[in-house]
Amino acid sequence: MVGALGQSQGQKWEAEKAKRAAEVGRVRADQIDATYRDELSSTISNIRSIRASSGASMNSPTGMAIEADQQRISDRDRKIDVGNQRMQANQDEEDAKFRKSAARMALFGGAVKSLAYFGS
Repeated sequence: MVGALGQSQGQKWEAEKAKRAAEVGRVRADQIDATYRDELSSTISNIRSIRASSGASMNSPTGMAIEADQQRISDRDRKIDVGNQRMQANQDEEDAKFRKSAARMALFGGAVKSLAYFGS
């Protein structure tokens, strides 16, 4: 029974670690999202500053195309990185659920074995 209790506690510990990893992963996904948005805003501001200093029109089709292309690239990369981070967080959460279940099963299995031992 003592071994089963130890296994159960170990699985609970691993479950808590996985749960914390999932929480950290979700925060990291939000941080990645915010960073990409800030970088895009900075990039577009720089493009506008350069074009303004050279006397180019702000509403020119070329300028708008350059900005749209930068936004498309940034949005694609942001979605990929945020999606990857969220998938990992979801996996960590599933790992936590599995570990909690394994902890219960270890305890239950230990109890069943000890009943059989004492019943003999």
